[in-house]
Amino acid sequence: MNRVLSYSGLVTKLKAMHSQLLKKEHFDELADCSSVTDAVSYLKQYTGYQQDLSGLDGASLHRGSVEQHLTQSIYRDFAKIYRFSNLKQRKFLDLYVIRYEAAFLKQCLRTVYDGNAISITDDNGKWFFEKHSSLDITRLNAASSIAELIDSVKGTAYYEILYRVHNSAKEVITLFDYEMTLDLFYFRTTWKMMNKLFTGEERQVLLETYGAKIDMLNIQWLYRSRTYYSMSSADIYSIIIPVYYKLRKSTIAAMVEAETPEALLEIIRSTPYGRQFREENNISLEHIYRTLLDAVHQTSLRRYPYSIACVNSYLYDKEHEVNRLTTAIEGIRYGLSHDEIMQYIF
Repeated sequence: MNRVLSYSGLVTKLKAMHSQLLKKEHFDELADCSSVTDAVSYLKQYTGYQQDLSGLDGASLHRGSVEQHLTQSIYRDFAKIYRFSNLKQRKFLDLYVIRYEAAFLKQCLRTVYDGNAISITDDNGKWFFEKHSSLDITRLNAASSIAELIDSVKGTAYYEILYRVHNSAKEVITLFDYEMTLDLFYFRTTWKMMNKLFTGEERQVLLETYGAKIDMLNIQWLYRSRTYYSMSSADIYSIIIPVYYKLRKSTIAAMVEAETPEALLEIIRSTPYGRQFREENNISLEHIYRTLLDAVHQTSLRRYPYSIACVNSYLYDKEHEVNRLTTAIEGIRYGLSHDEIMQYIF
């Protein structure tokens, strides 16, 4: 009863926010747009995107700008939920900030890696990170190299992990090395803190959704590294998220050491996720990943409606919507047909 009372207002709020998410028919109409300008104009009709797309015009409709403005809608929804949440619910949302910080730092790394200075404005999240993050945005804004970027995060948990990569004995340090380090930090930290901060149904909800996500990401990375790239076992182990939910450590090891892609696929088919990989040809890792996680989030929300599942599921759905919109707009930019665009996003 206490849990129902503590979540009743938030559940009502999130149901109202969820009703404003786009439906399949909206994406159908979006896919019919003949230009990116038309697509952005179409999205400006909807409450969730009016504010963040209002400043976009024909001269600023390149991919990075559109994606940044769409991401602002995620930050704004997060901020609305945060203001409406109690202290316990904010503990979960504070964990979610780590996800946004890691993604933001990856974006900053790409900027300086390409030889450009970082420029952080309210259009790409300055207002959000100043309010919710441990990052010093003023210092980050002055960085124009990876060394300066790393120095700008001194005093945060990101400094040590990025400094370690920057000063490693590796002959060639790539952008991928920095990005993977941030991804691994996010998953390890979130998994550890979920186990520490939450109990009972709350903990179960988070372990189910994050556990399935981590397992499926490990499967994706293993499958790609074995099927498309000539990576050594040592290199593959370095990109595995060291969290084991339904995949045992020994199963991961067997996957890494599989001699052929076919042998790897047979091991995957023997796991709790094997049913998703029964198709002999044309395996779409993205489709399998999305379908499985959609089902996990829907199930957790149905089982535990008055729990952190309501927040977790909404933010998942919102991020998924923005990813679909970004993909659809790129399809329009490159002149794909309506059916091709819909195939990519559904």
